[in-house]
Amino acid sequence: MEKDKTLLTNQEKVKAQLEKVYAESKKLQDIKPPKQYENLQMELKKSLILYEKSRDKILESVDEISETKADIGTKSLNEAMGMFGKAIDDIRALDEQSVSEVE
Repeated sequence: MEKDKTLLTNQEKVKAQLEKVYAESKKLQDIKPPKQYENLQMELKKSLILYEKSRDKILESVDEISETKADIGTKSLNEAMGMFGKAIDDIRALDEQSVSEVE
């Protein structure tokens, strides 16, 4: 009987996608913002660092087929995405405020 290779294939797909997101995360962290955005960039960077740690935990869970590590990684990832979303919302609010002041 031949082993089902679906799980292995899916693991590789998950790893490949997480690597792509990791590369984009690094680009975002390296952005040099204008002065008024520096604090917001720092918050964005914190969320991306937490994302990277979450990604590592998820990759470990895929390698080890560990539901516990997957749960920890997923919870951490959700926290990182919440932080990221808040930072983006704050950046947008500052943009809108700046536009209103110009008008």
